[in-house]
Amino acid sequence: MENIIKKNIDTAVTYQCPLEIVYSKDGNEQKIFYLRSVKYSYGGKCITADIKTSDINNDNTYTIALTFRIDKILHADIKWINIFPQNSCIPQEGLYLIACRGDMQIDYEVIQYKKSGENILDRYSTDVFAYHYIPFYNGHENEIWNPLNKDVTILDDIHEGIYTYAYILKDETKNACIYRDAYDTPWDGMQIFPSKYEYMNTKRDGIKYTSLFSHGKIFDIGFDNIVILAYNYCPLFTMYEDYMIYLDKAKEFNWLP
Repeated sequence: MENIIKKNIDTAVTYQCPLEIVYSKDGNEQKIFYLRSVKYSYGGKCITADIKTSDINNDNTYTIALTFRIDKILHADIKWINIFPQNSCIPQEGLYLIACRGDMQIDYEVIQYKKSGENILDRYSTDVFAYHYIPFYNGHENEIWNPLNKDVTILDDIHEGIYTYAYILKDETKNACIYRDAYDTPWDGMQIFPSKYEYMNTKRDGIKYTSLFSHGKIFDIGFDNIVILAYNYCPLFTMYEDYMIYLDKAKEFNWLP
């Protein structure tokens, strides 16, 4: 576990990726922090990073720098890995949710790679910023794939972000199901699995995958013709935070998308 934590911290520092940590200052109470601009401090025994005060209090959102002792970090996870020529070859097969350039916004695509070593930039050139890795669903529940309780019609713990679903259809000739975002109006929020965006869908070994954006709660999911095996959650790659940090690091690498 310690090696994984150190590896993810190294990656976050080298490529300035956002880092999510589970931290326990006293060995009992645990807190989750979402860090940006991570760097080593105190001779490598600690990390210093930016964090929004709204993540720890209910006040107005602004950024402060905090220091964390590495030996008190219980878990470290990178949701988005910034892509530069130095690390553009995929490390392993699986699904890759790609954050790329859109029309005045960040767009997303989900792509499957079948073998390690393939270069993401061969397909995207300089229009790609970061990737979120998702292993192919194999029936085993873990921290990456989460089970969906189909008896629950409102999921109160759903957060804004990208949700990738692994699912199968009972009848391939019929529509899958209705999806509606809690903040969308009924006439423009209705979507049919798979996603209405072709580049947000893929298929592997009979299992379909579709990625959908959600502002918050998801409700009105019908299960007449669909079996949702599990879902993966990833926070958004933000335009004004993650992207600006990415550009600063790109200048160091002489890599300007």
